[in-house]
Amino acid sequence: MAPGPEVSCGGKEGSEVSFLCILGGIMIRFYDIKAYLDVIAAKNGHLDRSPHGRFWGDYTTFTTGQVPGVGIPIMDQGNPLQSPFYLILTNPQGFQGIPQMPPGGPFITDEGYQATLPNGTQITGAQIATNIAQWLSNQFPQ
Repeated sequence: MAPGPEVSCGGKEGSEVSFLCILGGIMIRFYDIKAYLDVIAAKNGHLDRSPHGRFWGDYTTFTTGQVPGVGIPIMDQGNPLQSPFYLILTNPQGFQGIPQMPPGGPFITDEGYQATLPNGTQITGAQIATNIAQWLSNQFPQ
């Protein structure tokens, strides 16, 4: 049996951005989701004006709670890809009358959107959206 393709997982468990290699693929963890949300907020520069602030620090609250100051669930447990936090970042129409986030952009759906993660990795908006969808589809690994 020939060896599989070499995979670079970057980071390590417990780092701000960590990846878990699984069968030659990459599994996105909550650490990664927090890093994505942090860089999205930093690129926008106006988190202090939001009603919710930085609400993604705690895994349990993020996966089972509501957006502070907004009162909508963060996650849709029954249909994770319809989770408000995902839709508000990826749908140009926003979610239930709330405009796409972050307010005024830049949006991860913008052509050419790129961000630098805390470990120095460059990531596109499309990659962020894909990775969030993977995390949701995999039942939000901690």
